[in-house]
Amino acid sequence: MVRRSCTHFWRGTKRIERSWILATLGVLSLFFLYPAWGEEKPSLGPLIPFLLLEREGPWEGKMEGENYLLENSEDPQAVHYVPIPRETIHHSFTITVSGETKSPGLCGAGLLYSFKETPLLSYYALIVDNERGTVSLLRYEEGKFQELFAMGSERFRSGKHCLTIHEEPQEVIFSIDNEEIGRLKNDNLSQGMVGIIAIGIGAFSFSHFVMHP
Repeated sequence: MVRRSCTHFWRGTKRIERSWILATLGVLSLFFLYPAWGEEKPSLGPLIPFLLLEREGPWEGKMEGENYLLENSEDPQAVHYVPIPRETIHHSFTITVSGETKSPGLCGAGLLYSFKETPLLSYYALIVDNERGTVSLLRYEEGKFQELFAMGSERFRSGKHCLTIHEEPQEVIFSIDNEEIGRLKNDNLSQGMVGIIAIGIGAFSFSHFVMHP
């Protein structure tokens, strides 16, 4: 089974999850799921069949040229993610993000990493918050977010930024615009799914999602 996308809401230790499931897809069925983009095709590769392209709960998604736009104007505690399976040959993941964050608390958009649903929902999120001018690595587990490390800069307050997660045999390296912000021990982190994520109130733009060998 392949998950299309999911929204959950974090409120302390409580978690409410709502998801859409698609049946297992072969290559031909994936082809038919692609919307009619016209001559210009978006740069989101394997994410395309699973993107939210309507309004669902607090989130609304749409394509605009090569960019995927995702907006939440209502709930500061809403999280939307799009996880996809990854091949064993893929060890580096990038996404270009921009946006306008408006939440009073945790907020931002970026890469979803090491996504697992069993025994409990858990994942990592490498996100940019342009309102605060920060890039952060978050860990979601047991209904709570934990900030593992962060870096601030005035240049993060505007423009587009390229987020990268690169796996090495012993470590996983997290960076923004080719600048490393931190590392974690590669303790089964590469076993989960990858994708994109948005947290809190804001209007976010995603493009150029690539999985590298």
